[in-house]
Amino acid sequence: MIFLLFSIVDGIQQIFIVRSYGMETLRVIGLIEFGVALPIMVLGGWFIDHYGRRPSYAFSFACVGFAYLTLGALPKCWFLYAILDGIGWALLTVCFILVIWGDIAYGVSRSVYIAICLASALILSGLRDFIAPLVPHYTFLQALAIALFFLFIAAVFVVTAPETLPEEILEARRVKRYIRAALKVKEEFEKRGS
Repeated sequence: MIFLLFSIVDGIQQIFIVRSYGMETLRVIGLIEFGVALPIMVLGGWFIDHYGRRPSYAFSFACVGFAYLTLGALPKCWFLYAILDGIGWALLTVCFILVIWGDIAYGVSRSVYIAICLASALILSGLRDFIAPLVPHYTFLQALAIALFFLFIAAVFVVTAPETLPEEILEARRVKRYIRAALKVKEEFEKRGS
């Protein structure tokens, strides 16, 4: 649901970019984002495995938010926008398509579920030309404000949601933290005793 919301907002933002700056600018942004996103997806998978999903969601939302903020404050700074947006979308893609949909499809054909999710994003990007006449003619800064509002709503859901890692991984992490804390207390006790 959140990934679909992001896809819709991003598609509408692309309409405003084309209206304000032209299709060529959108193509250049897409190339930069793609070049940034590929290595970040690999690093994002490692980050999710080592630090959890919620920090990854928060970081990806922050990157997309800062990308829109950069575009609002510095409308000609497309390169920085493209880098931040590429990082954010790379992490969102790994988090939602590969990790969450992979968990949902556990024991079932994962390729079907992942294909459904990817197809929805591709269909939305293909529908951009058809829905463009339906999108109101706001100024570009008004459109950015609307996008940031939806980004904030999505971030609130993620921050208040419980961790989505499997329970056995969460339990193993809790046990490791407990053991480290117990060893630290033991060392302190031994220092005081000697």
